[in-house]
Amino acid sequence: MGKLVYVIIDGLGDEPVSLLKDKTPLEAAETPNLDYFAQKGALGLVQNFRIDHKEFIAENGSNFGGISLLGQNPRDTNWKRGPLESLGAGVNFREGKDLAIRCNLAFVNLKGEVENRRAGRISNEDGHTIIEEIKEKIKYSGDFELKHTLRHRAVLILKSSQPLGEEIRGSDPIEEGEHMRHVLPTNRAEENVRSANMLRSFEERAHEVLRQSKSNNDRRSKAGYPVTHLITRGAGTKLPELPVYDNVAAICTSPVEFGLAKAAGMTILGIENVTEEYEKDIEKTVALLKDQWGAHEKFVIFIKGPDTYGHEGNSMKKKNCIEYLDKTLFAFLKTQLSAQSDVLCVTSDHATPTKLMRHAAEPIPLLICGKIKPDTMSNFAEKYCERGSLGLIQGYDVIKKLYQLYRQ
Repeated sequence: MGKLVYVIIDGLGDEPVSLLKDKTPLEAAETPNLDYFAQKGALGLVQNFRIDHKEFIAENGSNFGGISLLGQNPRDTNWKRGPLESLGAGVNFREGKDLAIRCNLAFVNLKGEVENRRAGRISNEDGHTIIEEIKEKIKYSGDFELKHTLRHRAVLILKSSQPLGEEIRGSDPIEEGEHMRHVLPTNRAEENVRSANMLRSFEERAHEVLRQSKSNNDRRSKAGYPVTHLITRGAGTKLPELPVYDNVAAICTSPVEFGLAKAAGMTILGIENVTEEYEKDIEKTVALLKDQWGAHEKFVIFIKGPDTYGHEGNSMKKKNCIEYLDKTLFAFLKTQLSAQSDVLCVTSDHATPTKLMRHAAEPIPLLICGKIKPDTMSNFAEKYCERGSLGLIQGYDVIKKLYQLYRQ
């Protein structure tokens, strides 16, 4: 059989912006290789979320979008991202017993407003140093694990001999400029109250460490954004149940991607020393793909870059990132794949419009090339995908269609 390559680009979808002459970053980007696949393939749109779930999608993007694109309807149950992050980070998480939480190192001003949810996008080195300082100095009496994952991100595991519930809200308001939220149970069951109390206590004590941190004060003088708080979201006690994909190699860069791939039983091909500097990380991804190309027939490739610039509101950098992907990853795939014997799919877990600077629930672009009747579309962009022959597809049906084509 030929190759099956499934490329999931984080936050690819967008809206027209004036800086790009009322085009989306994908539409404005020069992408001759993606356009080549579009001309030989079929286009459409993917729906991973209900349009009216705006607050939900802001907090749950890559986890629910990824779960959907790997064949499970995420709307069947409320999977939380914390457990996926812990699985991806290799933290000791006891499913059904422990509470796993996503954490951001953040700057909260004196008004209590979360001024920067990423503390100025600190480096991996600074993020690791600050998390280690919290672990060493925090005066928290309970049992916990805290692990730095990537730049401003960490995962926290709270443990207890008594049951812990996951129906709580963390302190992260999601929107910058909003007040840091109080950690509260969303259901007053005893186990949820216990979880909320434990997390609130941990956050308060972490803040005390950060307030007195010398390294953090040094950072204040250099970068302008010290880390004042650990803000949290996505607390959960259960991992998602995904279909198992044997003999599929997954190239991952972030903890949630590692978690998704592990939960789906894939062979993990991890990128070392991820920087979130898109050129470096894409180069490493392509180098790893070339190295492993002959060893595997089926690949899932997760790409982070465009989402980062969506959150930053930088449409030009998002466009440039898409162009760099085209001239590296998709240029390589163009030399290797045949529309007669191989199948390529390019889509996204969710949109991250640069105007909103957060996740959005709108349908996202889809391209399938190989063993499929071609459209007459000339480019891979939102406005062409809206008219594509694939129409609107539920995210959890995409991989089923890919396997149907692959097995022909």
